[in-house]
Amino acid sequence: MKNFIFIRPIRKEDRHHKGEEYRLTSKGHDYLDAIKDDTVWAKLKAKFLAAGGVGLSVATELAKEELARRILGGG
Repeated sequence: MKNFIFIRPIRKEDRHHKGEEYRLTSKGHDYLDAIKDDTVWAKLKAKFLAAGGVGLSVATELAKEELARRILGGG
């Protein structure tokens, strides 16, 4: 997940905020953009289950490919 979410500890000198700051990276935004369509997500979930699960990097690539197919009119 480190390539998808950026975590930065908040300085101890900051009295008003404690803990960590979380932000999506560019890769994290790309992944969410690719899977936000319900049809794309449903197709991907079926593929993930059929494969017995996949890693996040593979899931990201499959999501981007599926989104590209939809944009280009291939299904």
